[in-house]
Amino acid sequence: LTTFYRYLNNEFALRGLTGSSETLNGKRFEDLASKLKTRLEDTNLTLYLIDSKVPEQAKLDIFDRVNSGVPLSRQQMRNCLYTGDATRWLKEQAKSEAFQQATGGSLNPKTMRDREVINRFCGFYLLEVSSYSGEMDLFLADTLKRMNEFDSAELTQLAIVFERSMINNFIV
Repeated sequence: LTTFYRYLNNEFALRGLTGSSETLNGKRFEDLASKLKTRLEDTNLTLYLIDSKVPEQAKLDIFDRVNSGVPLSRQQMRNCLYTGDATRWLKEQAKSEAFQQATGGSLNPKTMRDREVINRFCGFYLLEVSSYSGEMDLFLADTLKRMNEFDSAELTQLAIVFERSMINNFIV
């Protein structure tokens, strides 16, 4: 919505369009033909309001379906839904020397594959293994929710355990 609003207010020009829309590249809203302006202004928008009672799996599925362009990875979606100390902690650990050495830097940070692996480590370390029901998305979401409740001392302790694990994995 913000992007649509900003475009209607001429805050940026279109870019990256291909195919029949390619001729619109570089055009601000004010540069469009009046017929196209009217069409945009009269467009009905479909909005999904998601409250806290919606199950986690449904939130992820809705976010996945309405996402346009390059689909986000599940971890990118979790990162948006559970932003907080946990997601910041995952980001820090993904940059750590021990993790980079253990993984050989082979996990794509753009798709947050690196953070997903760390999220899995935390899930199996923090939650009962028996709590994993085969639904990895829910398991990882539960992990982030739990980690967001941690204080800084608990996150620091988790970082120590994680680093030791990465060093041991590299040695093995």
